[in-house]
Amino acid sequence: MDDEGFDWQKGVNIAINLLRKRTIPAIVANTDHAYPVTIHDLSVAIGGLAMMVETIVGKKFIRFGKPDSQMFMFAYDLIRDYRPISKKEIVMVGDTLHTDILGGNKFGLDTVLVLSGNTLPKDVDTRITSTGIVPTYICETAVVEKDMF
Repeated sequence: MDDEGFDWQKGVNIAINLLRKRTIPAIVANTDHAYPVTIHDLSVAIGGLAMMVETIVGKKFIRFGKPDSQMFMFAYDLIRDYRPISKKEIVMVGDTLHTDILGGNKFGLDTVLVLSGNTLPKDVDTRITSTGIVPTYICETAVVEKDMF
């Protein structure tokens, strides 16, 4: 429900009324509260909408996404089906401390915080200090140029 151009208010109202009337589980696959749409602007993401709906209907959703370990275990098992690999050979790259970096840290991976999305260079020190979530590495951008290799 967080895609650009989607009428999420209508979608949230439908979800609220459905969840109020029926005892069905709801799964949240992305726990991000917001995502960047420009260098200066954010948009509401499904994790933020889910928190609002949970509060309104008084139910907790099942979360299957960063930072929860199930997603990392699933991906790790999938990779190991193709070839043996240790966690020390994998790095989690992301732009959000509370989802990407926390999830990678909890699963025992090295992490790279990229400062070109949800976390901007001017905010990084404050966010790391206030959350206690510390990435292994910090990069200005996730853009890889072909002559870098």
